Amino acid sequence: MTKDNGNVLKLSAIFGFQQAVRGGLGFSGPNTLFHLAGRMGVHYKLKAKYQQFTPLPEENEVTAVGFGANNVLILATKGKKASIVIFDPKTNQKRNLKRPEKIVSNHYVWVSFSEDCDRVGGQGGAPDWAFALWHMEKKRLEAVIHPFRMEPNAKVYKFGFCPFDSSRIFVVGRYFLRLYRCKDEQRMIEIALHDHERTERTFHCVAWMRSPDRAMIGTSDGNILIFQNITLLREVSVTKELTRIQRSVNVEDKNVTCILLTSDGLMCSHGTTSVLCFKEDFKLHKVLNIPQSSRESRVVQLAMNLQESIFTVATRDGRIMYYSLAFRSDEKDCEDDFRVVQDYQHTRAVICADTIRSVSLQVACSDTTITIRDFSSR
Repeated sequence: MTKDNGNVLKLSAIFGFQQAVRGGLGFSGPNTLFHLAGRMGVHYKLKAKYQQFTPLPEENEVTAVGFGANNVLILATKGKKASIVIFDPKTNQKRNLKRPEKIVSNHYVWVSFSEDCDRVGGQGGAPDWAFALWHMEKKRLEAVIHPFRMEPNAKVYKFGFCPFDSSRIFVVGRYFLRLYRCKDEQRMIEIALHDHERTERTFHCVAWMRSPDRAMIGTSDGNILIFQNITLLREVSVTKELTRIQRSVNVEDKNVTCILLTSDGLMCSHGTTSVLCFKEDFKLHKVLNIPQSSRESRVVQLAMNLQESIFTVATRDGRIMYYSLAFRSDEKDCEDDFRVVQDYQHTRAVICADTIRSVSLQVACSDTTITIRDFSSR
């Protein structure tokens, strides 16, 4: 905290990142990262290395965030009845979406705009895992669907709108792989891929390809599945491709938790150690390593700016890192490292904290870890 000329305390920096908030990392400008920290939205200027803040309009716990055009946000909050708000940080205006009465869960695990921003989807959590769809132009709740015949211990994680047809939605999770289609007024159909669900795989993420009927699914066993509608066309082993470049590959954690489509191919995470860059033919051409990775370093979010010049990742241990194409020193170099923006954070609630101002040190502890931060070298 600093004081301005009126001797009023002013927020100058926030240390921390809410990695438990699904989808809570993105870009609010070509060189500006955006993430949540407490009741604040933090805009981090990568070149200038300073922060700006946007107070969030919600008092309840935010569980998921979605990014739309012109930096408009979807904020999903937890409560007796889960709610979704459309929030414009530039004007501080917010709009509450109608709450679906049929949803039992008190929170959403994933929210997203469709590519054209005509629709908003909200994936509810346990116990019913219901999916809700709103039409923005018509300003109404379009449909709610409850999945049928889920496998034992199944969970739903994410969904992805088809960019060519927002009435088509792929939904993924642990032992869960389904295609939803919005047919007409207040009606959705569900196509369950039971044969794949029974393989006891976790389907972590979905990215639609440059085709209205093809999608990529990242799995827990180090593969990307390519579907045309509901037919499996191809299975690409990310782990196998990685061994062409790296001799020592971490096979303990092969989870492909994030996939990002780029103009010339795709990027995907691999376990706790790296993000891989593929050409359109699925040939690996670049490995971006996570520095000082540990068991808790699994990538939970992956994003890029509109110019596709900067990429950012968030890990389960609370770190935010980025990579700029300006870092490249040699086009032939097939490996590089992410740069750290936010270092390790507590993954559990902080129960005690103190500051030693004379030496610019801050210490904080949870019931499992202690962190010491040196302000003088931030």
